[in-house]
Amino acid sequence: MYAIIESGGLQFKVSPEDILILPKLDKKEGNKVNFSKVLFFKDGKKAEIGNPYLKGVKVEGKLMRNFKDKKVISYEYKRRKHHQKKKGFRRELSEVKIVKITT
Repeated sequence: MYAIIESGGLQFKVSPEDILILPKLDKKEGNKVNFSKVLFFKDGKKAEIGNPYLKGVKVEGKLMRNFKDKKVISYEYKRRKHHQKKKGFRRELSEVKIVKITT
């Protein structure tokens, strides 16, 4: 059994007991997270495709932690112009454990 959900503008394939790294969710650690934007669901024999989302199918998860990703450094340089610019960026992410998929 698996489903394809949408979260933060991205799509993820999930099954029960999976651990996902998603863009940051505005919830506290340990809270339940419900994903109602289910695009596809397959349960053994039958498969359902949404247009664009399925009605009556929900994915429940538990927010394990919020954290920051590794730092990405961008460097800008123009020769002979004395122009140098260094920037750093860290994405904020959430770790979610999928508990169950309900139909």
